[in-house]
Amino acid sequence: MIELCMALSLFFVIATAMPVVASEVWWVRVFDFPRLQLFTLSSFLVSVELLLLDITAPATLALAALGSLCAASQLARILPFSPLWKKQVRQARRDDAGSAVSVLVANVLTSNRDAGPLLAFIQQQAPDVIVGLETDPWWEGQLAPLAQRYPHRLQQAQDNLYGMHLLSRYPLEDASVENLVQSDVPSMHALLRLPCGAGVRLHALHPAPPFPGENPVSQPRDVEILVVARSLQHHTGPTIVAGDLNDVPWSRTLRSFLATSGLGDPRRGRGLYNSFHAAHRLLRWPLDHVFVSHHFSVRRIVRSANIGSDHFAYLVGLALDTSAEGFEDAAASGGKTTAWTRDKLQDEAVAVEDVPTPKGQ
Repeated sequence: MIELCMALSLFFVIATAMPVVASEVWWVRVFDFPRLQLFTLSSFLVSVELLLLDITAPATLALAALGSLCAASQLARILPFSPLWKKQVRQARRDDAGSAVSVLVANVLTSNRDAGPLLAFIQQQAPDVIVGLETDPWWEGQLAPLAQRYPHRLQQAQDNLYGMHLLSRYPLEDASVENLVQSDVPSMHALLRLPCGAGVRLHALHPAPPFPGENPVSQPRDVEILVVARSLQHHTGPTIVAGDLNDVPWSRTLRSFLATSGLGDPRRGRGLYNSFHAAHRLLRWPLDHVFVSHHFSVRRIVRSANIGSDHFAYLVGLALDTSAEGFEDAAASGGKTTAWTRDKLQDEAVAVEDVPTPKGQ
């Protein structure tokens, strides 16, 4: 029994240490994702050790202490995304339709050939902006009937899992489709004009993940995310970045993204709202995101039921308040992470100037 506990403890130590390793290979970076699962399992192992092993034995106490440290390390990353933590983006206190905007991120899964559940969710929630991902020509046809309600759009249907459709009730100015890092992975950029007249800088992203068959390393994903962050570093106007970022909010990449861009995460202090994997209840984490500048407060967050994809759709309703001066919880900022962003991009071909800067604000 103690030999099994020692082997499992060693695994949890390795799994806990891996996210700290600077390596970009996929099998190292994959340990960024299951922190909730690792916290649960390592806590369970500690309980088993204290119940079934000789509690007076030094080996038992050492194993329990080691497991507790692993569990505490995992908990430290995920706890800020629980309702026990202070909200980073404040709760909306007024309801002004002219300054409200809701953003839906929906990775449809290209092979999914039942658009009904997603269209029903859109009908029910009536988002103002839809970021559709993995959309191919078939999905473009399924979204076509939404044109009357969403007349402003950017469309890039692709068969390689990286098609993207940006649909909006409100005008999209200076809108463009860009391939920032990889030639077959588009992103979309525009100035969203709200009914109140305010312009909101909007970036929709879906970088390729570090995974066999996609990218063996995380570099392309990280660079796309971080170059957008650098482009926002000195931007002072309302901003929204949305999409399936193929990364979790506690990773070094997304913490650096928030610190560099100055944006906040509506999830922080509200809940995980795990958006992937829809088919595996015990293996889920938040991959789809809506990040916002301090000009916004949160009206609602909604995760869909199963829409036939491996992702749940993720909707964030926002209210614009240009008088707001900062976030309620600015814990995501930090000099070390912004320096890491700078170093990460230093030798890359893509530059901040490659990210479109919508005019008109």
